[in-house]
Formats: sequence, structure tokens, C-alpha cells
Amino acid sequence: MQLRGTSCCGLYELFELSRDRSAEQTLKQFIDKSGYKYKPLWADNDEYDKPFSHVIFTAAHRRKAKFDDPEHPSYGTRFAEFIKANKLGSVTESATTENPNSGNQLRVYVWAVDWTKVKAWDQGKLTEKPKKTTKKAVTANERPTL
Repeated sequence: MQLRGTSCCGLYELFELSRDRSAEQTLKQFIDKSGYKYKPLWADNDEYDKPFSHVIFTAAHRRKAKFDDPEHPSYGTRFAEFIKANKLGSVTESATTENPNSGNQLRVYVWAVDWTKVKAWDQGKLTEKPKKTTKKAVTANERPTL
């Protein structure tokens, strides 16, 4: 995974996510490369810990169905789901479209980074665990009557 700025100082791009073994590895590298731990010389306060607000990343596949395959999710989908499960910010994804340069199917993700949660995750202090959703069976006595 690599991280680089764009022409907008509030937007960064993550790329080469496909080379990472897991979403957790991607996040660890993101944290190391984001620079949130280091106060730049131009920062005018001691609490500089939000270097930018949004991150974009993509995923590409030869087949559109690959994006929605629960057995083999795309690297972009895995990272987006990891962010959501750990409540590290909100993630918006685009529709899947064909990249005219390669013919591959492309999906773009935009992550609004919650730096407080990212920092807590990095320090092992994130207390919220991803919640499993289970549906409770409804008994005959609990069913509504019409």
C-alpha cells in the first residue's frame, strides 16, 4: 500500500492495496505513512493529529461479479468493510464501471477518516467491537395480530 497527496491538501490517495495481505495490514501501513503522529513545523498547536480529512482508494477486477462475491471479496471491499466494522469513519463507494483504459471493472471508495478512532485503534484502545447481527426467532405469542 502506498499513500500520496493530491492537489487538494485535504484529500489523499491510497493505492496498491492489492499487494497487502489483509485490511489490517493496509490500515497499519496507512497509519505509519499518514504522519498523524508527527507534528509538522508549520502546525500552530500541539494537538496536530488530523493531517487530512478524506482518502480515496480503488479496486479493479476483470469481472463485475467479483466485487460482490462474499467468498472472495475485492481488496477494496475488504478494506472498506474493515473501516466500517471498526467505525474508523464513513466509506462511500461508487457504482462499478468499466475503466476505458484497461477494460477492467473499477470501483472507487471515499473514506471520511475519523482520526480519533484511527488513533485509538493504533494505540489498541478501541473498545468498540464490531457487532454481529442476529435475528431473533419470533414465537407465536409475539406475532402481531391483525
